[in-house]
Amino acid sequence: MKKIFFILALAALAVYFNALNNDFVWDDRFLIENNDLIKDPRRIPSIFTTDLYHSHAEKTGAPHSNFYRPIQTLSFMVDYHIWGPSPFGFHLGNLLLHIINGILVSIAVFLICKCRLTSLFYRHFVFGSPRPDGRRFLYKRAGGPFGLFFYPAIFYFLCRF
Repeated sequence: MKKIFFILALAALAVYFNALNNDFVWDDRFLIENNDLIKDPRRIPSIFTTDLYHSHAEKTGAPHSNFYRPIQTLSFMVDYHIWGPSPFGFHLGNLLLHIINGILVSIAVFLICKCRLTSLFYRHFVFGSPRPDGRRFLYKRAGGPFGLFFYPAIFYFLCRF
């Protein structure tokens, strides 16, 4: 089963490889390039007490948003401190989150139905996703980090009960 996941992860890398060379677009500029919160680890507490577009609102006087997504902002901070301001690193982070979540979905399906055809579910999740823009546009990252918490919680529930 590990070999299947490895092959499918390589296939996902091949399919979405062209996204790695993309630049920042649209809200990426507010959420990453011009976001002071992600540039200083001492601001982590502020991430959990402000909205997603806090830095943009403070700099421009724009109204604050109702989007409270601290894990998304924290994941941008991690990428920023690993890769610097390079868009490549942020896109690679999105792709890796997507591949990991695809594997976690397959494991969850396997735990539920106990069949080895889970690679079909993984294939559908990775390649047939109704929102492939989540791998290309960084501002859509909210679901990736969430999955890293959600799927293990599902595993715990399935194995426990």
